[in-house]
Amino acid sequence: MRVATTGGSIDPRKSCRNRSGGGSFVHTLTLTDIATGWTECVPLVVRQAGLVIEGLEQLRAMMPFPLLGFDWGQTGVWIGEEKVTIHLFVMVLGYSRRIFVRAYRNERLGNLLDAH
Repeated sequence: MRVATTGGSIDPRKSCRNRSGGGSFVHTLTLTDIATGWTECVPLVVRQAGLVIEGLEQLRAMMPFPLLGFDWGQTGVWIGEEKVTIHLFVMVLGYSRRIFVRAYRNERLGNLLDAH
């Protein structure tokens, strides 16, 4: 079996038999919606910024809802005489592109699910 790519083709059986770790490998860009478990993925021949962006555009067309971006940030705040580190959940909403921010004491999964 050969897999067609923009730069030629890859035989995955040869890559799997190659125990030395050398050679070409296909990477997968996978997106999963945390709330529903909906998962889509696209192959990436190499991990390259332009191909990742193209993969995201393909995934955006496959998903039945808009993609949004989120990340955690940190900052220190003074509460009374004590400096406390807070973790900021930051999300850019899909359609409106508005920014949503919520502060937490840590970046644990429960807080991610609460903020999301």
